[in-house]
Amino acid sequence: MKNSIHSVLITFLFLILSLSSSGQFETMKIDLNQNVVISPNGLSIRSQPNLKSKKLAVVPFGKKVKIEEDKSYGWDTIGKYDFPWGGSTNGSFPITGHWVKVEYKNIQGFMFGAYLYNAPYYPNYKSEMMNNLNKDFAFFYPGVNCYVNINFQKNMNWYGLYKEDGIYHLKETSISFYKTYSEMTDEMTDFGISTSDNQSLLFIIGSKKPLKEKIVEGEQWERFSHSFHQYKEEDFEEIKKYGLEIKKVDNPSGFSIQLNQGSKSQRLNPQQMEIAHALSIQWVGDLDDDGQLDFIFHYGDKNGQTILYLSSEAKDGKIVNPVAAYFSGYCC
Repeated sequence: MKNSIHSVLITFLFLILSLSSSGQFETMKIDLNQNVVISPNGLSIRSQPNLKSKKLAVVPFGKKVKIEEDKSYGWDTIGKYDFPWGGSTNGSFPITGHWVKVEYKNIQGFMFGAYLYNAPYYPNYKSEMMNNLNKDFAFFYPGVNCYVNINFQKNMNWYGLYKEDGIYHLKETSISFYKTYSEMTDEMTDFGISTSDNQSLLFIIGSKKPLKEKIVEGEQWERFSHSFHQYKEEDFEEIKKYGLEIKKVDNPSGFSIQLNQGSKSQRLNPQQMEIAHALSIQWVGDLDDDGQLDFIFHYGDKNGQTILYLSSEAKDGKIVNPVAAYFSGYCC
């Protein structure tokens, strides 16, 4: 995994340097639809296309601007993100982008394009569970993805789960969203997520309710990360200590994931959710400090969803409730 992250960083930096030296970034056509501010602190309109020029206004997070021309007013690097994919493997990811000419509420000027993107798109999963996610909570992984995972909900409190010396810590943090270059599309279409401290970071949780910063009793799993067809039912015996029961079933999902607690029983994956090709248990532990287990599961392969289940949000006799999802999958 460490070698893989190093390889991605080296490849990306090589591409950036090569394209910058060739002048290709300067001539890239600007996508006029990438006009939504994705910087949580808002984005400045400046009098000239550089950081030293006068600030004319600050456009709030989630608001649209009008990009007046499809040409770049310069390519710039304004900083970097350290430990861009979290964990303990260091590396720096440059914050690069075009300056674009914009108009907002009759104010004209220039914005740094790395913090402008399309309105968020989530795959159209037609299920009651999916329709109720990402409202009061959010869930993200740090790093770059071709899927645009973003949450415009106001008044979110942001937390990172960190693993330091084998101990898990839930800590308050701040979050950043950014746009970057995609080798696959040869355009500025990849989407990045970062925090104020990425070192040792596993994942990010947003909550409208404040969570307690604390040492978390839990377990990060690395098993069952491939096709379930590779396993037999007896391979899942070890997870029964968490009340989890996985069985093969004769429907499109391939397997049922049942959570048992005393006399209660709850199926976690809807029958229409395809999990036969890939599923992994990402996390088991008490994140919301209610003394009960919470879960993070990844479902699917080509179009995947990583779902956060919290026990404190359980309703109608359920044990846990799905509250947020992170979307990922094949980028081609």
